[in-house]
Amino acid sequence: MSFVLPAESVSATLAYVRMLIMGLERRDPRRAARLLLDFLDVRTDHQAGRLNDEELRTELQRIGAETEVVG
Repeated sequence: MSFVLPAESVSATLAYVRMLIMGLERRDPRRAARLLLDFLDVRTDHQAGRLNDEELRTELQRIGAETEVVG
């Protein structure tokens, strides 16, 4: 099954992916730390105008999917 983000506002989607990362922290702290850094980079790029909303959702989709990967 592939990971699907909820179709909500940008801020709700950011909050959802951040929640997924925090949930991963108990199971795999290293992966959670790496994904949190990716998340912060993507959010910063979006706020700075380097990513549009569609590109942001694509990156959040990737990060969210990585929280589900069992390693």
